[in-house]
Amino acid sequence: MTALHEQVWRTLEQIPDPELPISIVDLGIVQHVEEADGHVLVTLIPTFVGCPALNVVQDEIRRQVGLLPGVAQVTVLFRYDPPWTPERMSDRGRRTLKQLGVGVPDRSSCIGVRVAAGQTTKPDRPVPCPWCDSTNTELSSAFGPQRCRMVYYCRDCKKPFEQFKSM
Repeated sequence: MTALHEQVWRTLEQIPDPELPISIVDLGIVQHVEEADGHVLVTLIPTFVGCPALNVVQDEIRRQVGLLPGVAQVTVLFRYDPPWTPERMSDRGRRTLKQLGVGVPDRSSCIGVRVAAGQTTKPDRPVPCPWCDSTNTELSSAFGPQRCRMVYYCRDCKKPFEQFKSM
């Protein structure tokens, strides 16, 4: 890995997701970085098709990586295969989101709901509350403020919280 390649990764670690208070690296949407002769290619896996923040992320990557010495051109590609899943999030990103009351499915389980033909099924395992860690929670809505999240309610601490959907 070249020094410039490492600088690109460090720069990407400083770019926040426009909708969540974690970096795009911690969110797990940066799949790959290539660098050769001053040309940098960053490949992203968006959290979902049609994410409204993609242009903002793309522009910010081009701007910030383009400021690095030795960078002549920055290209950002979006890939949907393999699809993004919450399992791609870093441990630091998971901790940050939990502190802010946003739940993230455990890597070893499939916590989430399945939505098909207008019907929802219960999650495979109890969904823990990010505020108090209770599993005495209930699904309020399979459709949250973003397509990749749903809304739960904790019966113990009486707080609502968002939960990333398992993909």
